[in-house]
Amino acid sequence: MDAELEIVAYGFAAIVAVPCVALHCLAMKRIYKASQEDRRTMPRAPLIVSPLLLLAVHVVEIWLFGIAYGLLVDSGFGRIEGASTLLDYVYFSAAVYTTVGLGDLSPIGPIRAMVGAEGLVGLILIAWSATLLFIQLERHWGRGK
Repeated sequence: MDAELEIVAYGFAAIVAVPCVALHCLAMKRIYKASQEDRRTMPRAPLIVSPLLLLAVHVVEIWLFGIAYGLLVDSGFGRIEGASTLLDYVYFSAAVYTTVGLGDLSPIGPIRAMVGAEGLVGLILIAWSATLLFIQLERHWGRGK
């Protein structure tokens, strides 16, 4: 029974991951496009605005996973030891998404499948954001200047 629930939990993780990746893609495209337009009129604006917008997108993605943890716990896919409220699940999600893994909350049962998937998604999306910021800094400062 647990193996079947774990497979379903992986499916649920994919259902949450897909909109997170799509949201991130759309946000990055808009941020990149806006930074190209702002470069002419306000050359330093993208260096301030882009990281703040990317942080906001990451927070939304963390909340999506946090809500998903609450739904999985309520549906009998295990529990997160030490968590009992939505804010606990969001806190846990932030620790997993950023791969900090503080260890004060522990997943038990098939919900662990979601935890592993979120860590991978967070790692990829954070790296993707860092790449965009690097490109913007490189364009602003120029090579070797």
